[in-house]
Parts: sequence; C-alpha cells; structure tokens
Amino acid sequence: MRNLWMPLALALSLAACSTTTQTPNASNAPLTTTTRTDTTGVRVVPGQVIVKLRDGVSPQALGTLGGMHLQALRTLSGGEILAQFADTALSAQSVSAQATALTIARIDTLRANASSATEYVQPNYLYSAQRTPNDQYYPYQWHYGRMNLPAAWDVTTGSGSPVVAVIDTGKTAHPDLSGRFVGGYDFISDTFMAKDGNGRDSDATDPGDATAAGACGTDANGQPVPPSAQGSSFHGTHVAGTIGANTNNTTGVAGVNWNARILPVRVLGRCGGSTADIVDSIRWAAGITVSGAPTNAYPAKVINMSLGGDLGAGKTCASADPAEQAAINDAVARGTSVVVAAGNSNDNASHYSPASCNNTITVAATDYRNYRAPYSNYGSYVDVAAPGGDTSVDRNGDGYVDGVLSTLKDDTGAYTYSFYQGTSMATPHVAGLVSLMYAVKPTITPAQVLTTLKNSSTALSSTACSVGCGAGLIDAYKAVNNAKALP
Repeated sequence: MRNLWMPLALALSLAACSTTTQTPNASNAPLTTTTRTDTTGVRVVPGQVIVKLRDGVSPQALGTLGGMHLQALRTLSGGEILAQFADTALSAQSVSAQATALTIARIDTLRANASSATEYVQPNYLYSAQRTPNDQYYPYQWHYGRMNLPAAWDVTTGSGSPVVAVIDTGKTAHPDLSGRFVGGYDFISDTFMAKDGNGRDSDATDPGDATAAGACGTDANGQPVPPSAQGSSFHGTHVAGTIGANTNNTTGVAGVNWNARILPVRVLGRCGGSTADIVDSIRWAAGITVSGAPTNAYPAKVINMSLGGDLGAGKTCASADPAEQAAINDAVARGTSVVVAAGNSNDNASHYSPASCNNTITVAATDYRNYRAPYSNYGSYVDVAAPGGDTSVDRNGDGYVDGVLSTLKDDTGAYTYSFYQGTSMATPHVAGLVSLMYAVKPTITPAQVLTTLKNSSTALSSTACSVGCGAGLIDAYKAVNNAKALP
C-alpha cells in the first residue's frame, strides 16, 4: 500500500453507493446477495496537497512556499498544482486517521503561511463510490413508477442528442448496454488503483475493482478498508443501465432514456478515485480541453456523479474542496447539468463533496414507501429525492429485495442484473430524467433544469422525511411537460 497515495489524489470511490445486491443473470439464474461497506470519516491522500497559486506567482515558489518544501506532481485542468510535501515521509504512508490528521495539519499551516501567494490550498480528499416497456425484468423495476416515469414515456422516450456522461468505474460490454456508449476516457492516473496496467488512456473499460481486506488503508476509526475482501462492484455499469439500458427489446431491464448516448468516464478504481483525476474528468466530459487528453467528440449535456466523500464537520465543498467546485462551475458555464449523490451516511450532506457543491443537482434517496431511505444523507444542500431502494426489506412482496434493479457484471465475467441500494442509484434516475428534459427542450439551461425539477417534485411529508429532502420526490411526467412548455 506504500503507493496508494498516487491513485487516491482526491479519491472519490463509491461512497455514494451502498451496495447490497441480489443478482439475476440473463439466464434467469437464482438471485444471490452480496454486501459492500461504505468508508467512514474523512480520508485524504497522505502527504498530498492541491494548491492554486495567485496570478503572477511562479510555480517555482512551491519549493519554499509557506516555509515548506513542496514537490509538484502535475498541473490540473483548473490550473491548480497537485503537489506533495517533500520534507516529510507522509507521502509514503498508508491511508489512516493519523496520516489524514498529520496531512491536514500541514495543509492548515501552509494555508495560513502562504495566503498572500495562494488562492486556495486543500487536501486531496479520498471519496468512495456514491410507455410501459416489455423488458423481461421491468416488472421488478418498481422505482420507475414511484417517479411517475411511465406517464412521462407517453410524452417522450428520450433521444440520443443530449449525451449523458457517467463519471464512475467505466464501462463493460453488457448486452443490455450494447450501442449505448460513445467515446470515453480513463482518467485514473495511478496503476494500483486502475488495475488495468496503465495510466490515463482512451479505453474506459472497467476491469473491476475487487480489493483485498485492508488494501486501502484504514478509516477514521482505525478499521481496515475494506474490512473484508470485496468483489468488483462494476458500479458504473449499474448506473449506466438506469440511465439508458436498451429498452422495449423483451430483454433485461428498462432505462430511463430509451435512446440514451452514454459517455463513460473512468475515475473510480480499486480503493476509489482522486480529486485530481475527477476535476479533470468533469471538465473533459463537458467538452473543455484537458492537457494530455484527446478532444472529447461527445460533450455531455448531463453529468452523473454517483460518488462522494466526507470533508469533515463544518466544511463544505466551497470552503474545503474548491478545486472540485471550480471544475463544476466550468462545466455548468458550458451548459452542462451536473447531477450528484447526496451520500449514504444518514448524515447532513453539508460536509460531503460533491453533494455540498454549488451549481449541482444533489439527490437524496427514497424507498418503496416514498420515505427517505434509512441510509440517505439529507439537509439544505439536497435539491430533490429519487428512488434509491432499500435492500433490507421486500415491502412489495415480489420475492426480491426492494433495491434498484439494473445491469451488472460479476468477477466471473457473467453479465447480470442486480438490485443495488444507495444515493448512487437515485442519482441516475434524475440524470436520466434530465436527459428527457433536454430531449423535449434542447435549449433548456442548467438553471432552468434545476428550477423545473424542483417545481415539478412532490413534497415529502414530515413522516416520510423530517430532516430535509429538498423539493421532494421527482415527478418525471410533470418535469418533462413543464420543460416542454418553457418559452
């Protein structure tokens, strides 16, 4: 684990996704159940720092900035410099509560001593991954009815013109996603995390993120991450299936947008992903030039980020993760809507990123009853809620847990369909709906998208959500019609 810091530059793993699953495959095999555990507490890449110098300050100043010795690693797409403290052994340490505390303490000192030369200084946080069709498993996709999606399909089943970027674990060759993917890029810069034997390249294929117990260090409580060996999540495949699985083809599951074009952008691998990689991926997905990456031929109108991490109490995206906020601002300025997961810690989303970033659509999760799911984050930063499922119960009595059913793959190479739960699963319901809104109103702006979504949602009662679920549960039919009616 000595080199873990390299891949985890601001690691965003599957934090936004609790993943208890039941898995039918294309051959109707019996369902199985597995569990993935979310990481607890603030985690940063040991010894790394992201620095934005003020105009006119030379990068050479890093060598003695704030009385410390910094070594530049690379320049990020927003002009920030990813660096490491060269005068300590922190960068060689595994991720742990102690390494996190020591790194943050040095960053706080650097920020105070170098304020005249810097716009901002921040840690490299570690995040973890957050019509009626005739498809075979559609009857088990209860979650679409909860958002009034079948009625919306009578208005539009979507189009491929608004490309949806899935910033996640990458793509697979799942047959129910055949023909859906366009372009793509692998932004994981560290080979340990990537597991594909190379760094950044144009192959966004997901090789899996199976991880041995403790391979990712320890969490804020000193517990190994992961606590036990975990198989691959193929998280991005599940997210992509909700957005745009091949639909009305008598096979598998249905997607929200029957005609979606999905841009796979790989940032999450073994042990998560890094801020440094993610900020570059956001800009690239929106069609902004990123040094070293090819031009994106398929700029996205919608970005789905089913990922996130804890910044620590009292911190927000704007105050503690400005590099991410700047990247999101740049994407939205290009006319791209950014949809993000609220997180799965049953906590206030105010200190999670990107959940607390401005200019996003932050999504909480609901269960089969249209109640806030027991794991879902909440609070004033939440904009809307969408079905995220609850795999601990079977309230509808269909013989399967009440998770979100979508496309998946397993470590044997089999392509399957699985029930997952989490705000990671709620988020692509919203991203898919936003793509339907762009389909009926191509000129709609990100600000109009957010306002229309909120005004179209159904408020949740105090019994269903007493702690802040935004405007409530999305209503696809109202949202599509209200978008269509815009001047």
